[in-house]
Amino acid sequence: MARPVPHSFREFTWSRDPHGYQLWDSEMRIVASGGELETYKPLEHNENLFGEFASIPPIPRGVLNFITKFGPLTADGLRGPGEDVAAALGAARSMAELLQAVGEGRSQAQLPSQCRPIRLSLKIGEPASGSMVTIVPESLLDAIWLQLAEALSGGAQIRRCLQCNAWFAAGPGFGRRRETKFCSDAHRILYNSLKRTAGTG
Repeated sequence: MARPVPHSFREFTWSRDPHGYQLWDSEMRIVASGGELETYKPLEHNENLFGEFASIPPIPRGVLNFITKFGPLTADGLRGPGEDVAAALGAARSMAELLQAVGEGRSQAQLPSQCRPIRLSLKIGEPASGSMVTIVPESLLDAIWLQLAEALSGGAQIRRCLQCNAWFAAGPGFGRRRETKFCSDAHRILYNSLKRTAGTG
């Protein structure tokens, strides 16, 4: 039986400006501060990057904070005229609507109808992947959508954190138990601490 072509999410490399980013052109675009770009693997230790992106505040600074942390979403933001803030907010909103529908347990027929084009590259003979052919996303936004698709197809439980209200995936392979109500142990501890404090007031 032939092996499936792996997505190689963990091997996906992207770049970011360690000096940060800034809003430009009346907050319509986000541009790098001009530092030498550093390369890293954004999905290597971020199993819930799609949840973090879908949870950004719907304002230009929300996009700026995400990009400062993880790098530009597209090639335009990486080495082009800058990241389009409106397009980024639209993508985050679209992802949040899908997560909301899945989290509410809507049937497939009730899910938001959307077609999200993504760009992939085929890499032949990649020694690190252990496969003759691997599929990799061409931008961080493509990688985020693919990560979400993999989570949903893998039966992830989609939840919202009781503390920060951020979307996250739970279940085997996502670092959180299916029944958990928090995106991290730190937020579980904080929530319970604040609850105890409120009860003594």
